[in-house]
Amino acid sequence: MDDWPTVFAGFRAAFVERLPTQLSEAREALESLTSAAGSDEALTSLHRVFHKVAGSAGTYLFDEIARVATDAESLCRRLMDRGGSPETDHIDELARYIVRIDSACAEAQHELSTVNTADFPAGLQRL
Repeated sequence: MDDWPTVFAGFRAAFVERLPTQLSEAREALESLTSAAGSDEALTSLHRVFHKVAGSAGTYLFDEIARVATDAESLCRRLMDRGGSPETDHIDELARYIVRIDSACAEAQHELSTVNTADFPAGLQRL
């Protein structure tokens, strides 16, 4: 049986491996936002992706990804509460969030290639 840090490292790697697919879903939803007819559904879909990414990133200790995804999720929520089609500035801001998460994903991939499970916080090593 593997020890917890090794198992946790596997969970972290799986999250980073799935993240490009989730970002692809976010990009598709973002493209749909430019169509007034599909903006409500697209915004809900985008909010859902950011919410999942934020939660998982926080769980797996990817703080930068979690922070950016949470900010993006909050913007989606404000836009959903406001109603109507998002303005171009908002769509551009959401696109920048996706780029920032993508960049942080690349950094996470690099981190995972060099991480030693002994470097995990002591609390995780004892679980």
